[in-house]
Amino acid sequence: MTHDIFVSYSTRDKLFADALVHRLEKAGYRCWYAPRDIAAGVAWPQAISQAIREIPLMLLVFSGASNSSDEISRELTLASSNKRIVLPVRIENVLPGAGLEYHLADRHWLDVFGLEEEAAINRVLEGLASYAPIFAAARPDETPAPAPAAPSPDSPSRSRGLWILLASLLLILLVGALAFWFERAPDDTDALSLHEPPSLVHYVNDNLSIAAHTLRLNPSPDSPLPQYLVTLTGIGEPFDGHIFLCQQREKNNTLRFDATIDDRSFVLLIVDHRGRGMIYQPGSAREYPVLLSPRDNNAASARHMLKMYRQGKRWTE
Repeated sequence: MTHDIFVSYSTRDKLFADALVHRLEKAGYRCWYAPRDIAAGVAWPQAISQAIREIPLMLLVFSGASNSSDEISRELTLASSNKRIVLPVRIENVLPGAGLEYHLADRHWLDVFGLEEEAAINRVLEGLASYAPIFAAARPDETPAPAPAAPSPDSPSRSRGLWILLASLLLILLVGALAFWFERAPDDTDALSLHEPPSLVHYVNDNLSIAAHTLRLNPSPDSPLPQYLVTLTGIGEPFDGHIFLCQQREKNNTLRFDATIDDRSFVLLIVDHRGRGMIYQPGSAREYPVLLSPRDNNAASARHMLKMYRQGKRWTE
């Protein structure tokens, strides 16, 4: 068993769930989080069923959306049959309906609705502290690796030969590195790297065939705000498929993605904690409503998008 917490949530609550998982893992908890932790080629029901059977605690992000979700009802049924601990975290003032009431009636609840995101997540961390003995018992014993055997003493002549060989190899590597440096101009985009695990998130308008795709990057020392790659598709030229480097700002459970184009700042995308959002076409008054899509991309797709951005190419799925 390699995880402590199975995170159950509705895709409409994915923004809050993403932030929650990030903070939990930063605090040292090992979270199982779909679709991120579903291996390629494994069916979703099989992967989820196995995870629930093996992981000691299910954390349910409870909202109006999850209250009406058949998938979450099935997950709770499986958790109950396997005698798993279920910790519901209520992010909206909603009572469980008939489908979930049976499984949640006698559970300890954490109510975080009405709180700012950071305060809500802090309350979840406080609530999880009481389960520390369960997590400790579930973690496999870790035995330290045996210390390497002490090397046998070499003769003086052999030691000198090894030093000469190492010095020669270092000199060759140094000459090659200098040649590479002078031949290749430095590129600021090389400093960009993907947040692990990499994942593309999609907001779509199926009626208009319009979408925004976001890809989180690792923090940059040059930017105090989170950075993302964002591309818009279906909005027409000249921005259709162009990949923008954006800064993300958060306020009142709303995320805003800003890009700089020709020294001017534009808002490309705004989404709320329920996955509802709006795409804004730069330089015009056009705006398009979008919804969070459950579609997921693997790590290879995410790395491909970063590669296209570095090469100045347009987005192609």
